[in-house]
Amino acid sequence: MHASKRKKILLFIDSLVGGGAQRQIVTLARCLHDSGYDVSVLTYRNEEQLRYLLDEKNIEHHVIEKKSKLDLLFIFRLYRYFKVIDPDCVISYLNTPNLWGRLAGRMAGLKKIITSERNLDIDKSRVRIVIEKLIFRLSSCIVVNANAIKSLLIEKGIPADKIQVIYNGLDLQYFKPVPLSEAEHFRASYGVLKADRLFLLPGRIMAQKNHLSLIRAVLTRVDVFKSAKLMFVGNEFDKKIKKDLVGLLAGTEIEGRVIFAGPQTKMPLVYSAADFVVLPSLWEGLPNVVIEAMACFKPVVVTDVADNAYIVRDSVDGFVVPAADDGKLADVLERCMAMEDKDISSMSQSARNRAEELFGTDKFLASYERLINS
Repeated sequence: MHASKRKKILLFIDSLVGGGAQRQIVTLARCLHDSGYDVSVLTYRNEEQLRYLLDEKNIEHHVIEKKSKLDLLFIFRLYRYFKVIDPDCVISYLNTPNLWGRLAGRMAGLKKIITSERNLDIDKSRVRIVIEKLIFRLSSCIVVNANAIKSLLIEKGIPADKIQVIYNGLDLQYFKPVPLSEAEHFRASYGVLKADRLFLLPGRIMAQKNHLSLIRAVLTRVDVFKSAKLMFVGNEFDKKIKKDLVGLLAGTEIEGRVIFAGPQTKMPLVYSAADFVVLPSLWEGLPNVVIEAMACFKPVVVTDVADNAYIVRDSVDGFVVPAADDGKLADVLERCMAMEDKDISSMSQSARNRAEELFGTDKFLASYERLINS
């Protein structure tokens, strides 16, 4: 093994709960480990939904508890940890780890600190933009997972040469269709018939994911969607949004055709059971669920936010609609209802091809290795 490959890499994120950023940092940990690096993961919340993926590779996971939002002593606990571990490189994901990781890392004299912005919602917080403009110099590099985020950061005053676009990495051996019998059994367990067209919306129930738009779109043309069923998979992140959804459905013709399936661990099975995957988000970075679904041979319906219109070629790998436009979404869903099996099959193959082209872990790993070793 080449000596440089034994570099010590510390990955820092809030938790190992099953969100998109957390799944990506676990993917990165596994890729770096397999490439010969000495990798460990640090979190400050003891949520371990994804811990098993680290355990499979014997990757160490440590927790330094952050006791509250204003736990100012946290930075000193982090500083001491960095001094003891003395990593060659720290890579942090998400706002809070990015902030504390940079400050504690520079206090500890670490030479390479890579931070990653994962979402366009940075534009929704003036405070975050001000902080980023003040401390971006503490980052060796800022990684973003969409060109749209890079453009936004440049617009807000971050130098372009400080920013590197690295698309999400995806394990294409894991995200592939399951046997048809398993997919059919999953559908049947939720009362979905073979003749039904199942639209899957995978994502936490929260304003950003815009579940309400999908319901409103279907309600505008109830007759068209008589053989459609909608499935929502994900945590009830925002109880008010869940209440709004239930209220919107109450007493309607589609009330009994909307399935709240909660969080699921075997996502290739869930994608395989669907006919189309829909993500009507109001904003995104690079949504994992879209590329996971495409890898599982599923056409996707997405809104034109972040890099979605580049990732999903309209009418080739799926469909792209304007954000917050229930009418346009209804138009596309009606097209989905009318599509013949051979056309769905062709679109499904295109989706898989696109996922392979853009999101294999080889390209993802190589991009991070260049930053680590530069």
